[in-house]
Amino acid sequence: MSKLRFMWNGLKVGKGALQRAHYSHQKAWVTHAGKSIPTHVSIYARSCYHFSAEIQEAFIVENDSNIMDDYFEKDSIRVYDNHPLYAEVLAAFIAQETKAIARIEKRMISKPNKAYLCARDLDACKRNIETAQEVSK
Repeated sequence: MSKLRFMWNGLKVGKGALQRAHYSHQKAWVTHAGKSIPTHVSIYARSCYHFSAEIQEAFIVENDSNIMDDYFEKDSIRVYDNHPLYAEVLAAFIAQETKAIARIEKRMISKPNKAYLCARDLDACKRNIETAQEVSK
């Protein structure tokens, strides 16, 4: 398997092209049916419907597309906190949120009349980082 690299805006396999994706961190929780879902970072494909074969070898990829009903969705991956690559994926999530904070702060300066909307997004990104770091300890 080639070396996987987790960037703030996607994944790369070796020196290959960036496979655009975004990340979401979820703390452990219990479904209404009583099923326990452990802490994980989800990776969602952005620019393509399927991740490359190398990525599919490293992770369990979820895709519930149904061609008979013309229902198509993009690949997603759940990387649980016991996975060997969890720390790298978590670092990519934190980098994504850090980039978002910088982008929002810049927008607050350039569009002061929209600052109240930006402040809400800024707080959300900061909370996401704090929660991810707190849970991963």
